[in-house]
Amino acid sequence: MIRLFLIRHAKSSWTDPSLPDHDRPLNGRGRRQLDVMGRVIHASGAFAGPVFCSTALRARLTLDGLLDKAQPPLVTFDPALYTFDHQDLLDWLAEHDEERLTIIGHNPALEDLADSLLQPGPGHLPTCAFLAIELSGTSWRNPGLARLVRFETPRTQTEAT
Repeated sequence: MIRLFLIRHAKSSWTDPSLPDHDRPLNGRGRRQLDVMGRVIHASGAFAGPVFCSTALRARLTLDGLLDKAQPPLVTFDPALYTFDHQDLLDWLAEHDEERLTIIGHNPALEDLADSLLQPGPGHLPTCAFLAIELSGTSWRNPGLARLVRFETPRTQTEAT
């Protein structure tokens, strides 16, 4: 069985239009989302295996905010994850042999990846959304059938408290 955890970066700032997209930081709402989502993501085991993160500043800050004072997992910052195309992510996954991994990245790539794996897919992934997916296969080249184990957003966590 393969486990895949997907985390969309927290809400980013658009206040400085001169910044390249790759260099946009989080805004205040994004930092608050991390406080709300940190517990559920940690409790899910998403950081118990390797974590692969986009090199975009907003993704790196999302990871930092989620880890806070927790024991840091094995993290790889991969420029290939700064993509908006889910086929890039499928190709990237096919090159990996981990049975459990976490990706921190961007929409629409994460949303489309989830929709392509799951039938039906979860649909829209708002900022700082978290998905836990189990696949029946034994490798990313042959992932088998997917099952949504958990889908949480800052809104579902706020409503739960």
